[in-house]
Amino acid sequence: MTTFAEWCAGEGMPISYHHHMAAAIETEPELDLLMANSGEAQPLLFDAGHMAFAGGDVLRVIDKHHKRMIASDRVGAVIVASPDTTHAERALACLEAGKPVLCEKPLASSAVEALHVVHAEVAAQADPGRLHAPS
Repeated sequence: MTTFAEWCAGEGMPISYHHHMAAAIETEPELDLLMANSGEAQPLLFDAGHMAFAGGDVLRVIDKHHKRMIASDRVGAVIVASPDTTHAERALACLEAGKPVLCEKPLASSAVEALHVVHAEVAAQADPGRLHAPS
């Protein structure tokens, strides 16, 4: 699948894999197996409802595969509204993928971590005001 995804992207038709109910890849372990055996060129179009239907832990899947989710060309921007301790890591992953980020408070667990994210945003020449929601 990775080779096909690379070819499609090279032809200007980027694709993402979408897991689905009653499909070959439905459950959390099946999705984990696909992600472990496919490359970064194969983004994931995640559906929380389908994963919940299949009995998976939606938040755990997001924790494990968020980088593959934001890699999709279908993702134009990301809102980080995860547990506070994950904000900086996820904001940085989004910036590295070239995605604008709106992060709920707090931006990070420490001032040093927050500065790291702000510097990454400035380096990406984006609007630092998007990183942290106003009070």
